[in-house]
Amino acid sequence: MKKLVRINIFILLSLVFTIVQPTMAQKKNISIPQKEDVIYMLNGEKKQGQIKSMEGSGLKFIHAGETVVYTLKRSEIYKIEFASGRTEEVNPKITEKPGVQEPQKISPNLVAIIPFKVSTINEQTAGDKGEKIQEEAYLCLSKNNNGIYKYQEPRITNLILFKKGVNESNIKGYSSEELCQLLGVEYIIQGSLTRSSEETLNTQERKTSEHTEDGKEQRKSVNTKVNKNYDSEILLGIYNVKNEKVYLKSRKSMLDDENSYKNTLVYLLKRCPVYNKN
Repeated sequence: MKKLVRINIFILLSLVFTIVQPTMAQKKNISIPQKEDVIYMLNGEKKQGQIKSMEGSGLKFIHAGETVVYTLKRSEIYKIEFASGRTEEVNPKITEKPGVQEPQKISPNLVAIIPFKVSTINEQTAGDKGEKIQEEAYLCLSKNNNGIYKYQEPRITNLILFKKGVNESNIKGYSSEELCQLLGVEYIIQGSLTRSSEETLNTQERKTSEHTEDGKEQRKSVNTKVNKNYDSEILLGIYNVKNEKVYLKSRKSMLDDENSYKNTLVYLLKRCPVYNKN
């Protein structure tokens, strides 16, 4: 009887060991999921994954479960929650004070120029290029400020847009009526520059001869010059406080240098309805 009890105990212990051992092995093999970086965009979008690097005006980012590296603009990011637990507000959202959203009084014949949208191919441009073109458009229009149309200074326009939380990422969500009311103007000018660039190599070979005691010696020199050609197009649109399109034209630049878009911009502005003609 005692022998039978010992056998049963041995069998029971063997069963317990058989069950416990795989369970312990499974626990050892359980991997703790890695924490991810979370990016909140100004347009409300949420991106999860891994930030590879942060450089200048952008950052390199890989979405969770993917291998492709994307470049995100810092100007379009609200805040970042890093996997380490640290939070960084890149572009803090502005809390409006009571009454700020009330429309301003519309000044008749007052024109505001919105910063231009800039799209480039094979070219890196400064982040403030759109504001630079905005300033160039203002200087062109305000040269003749004696007519019926007046022009809001770009610094005033940009300050109001900043305080209202309007930026390049979300301006598409505003109608021309809403923008005119926010700025207190009757007309707004919205435009864009689309530009691509191409590099060409110009190689010139030059041969020279020199006389030496042993005879004639010939030398050869090669000069290589890199030429960069630009293909630019300006789109110019004018809208009023009634949500009406007043003017919409596009024109390609005839020249191919870097600043050729300026002549195209002036050409369109001098033919638009809000230009004060002499």
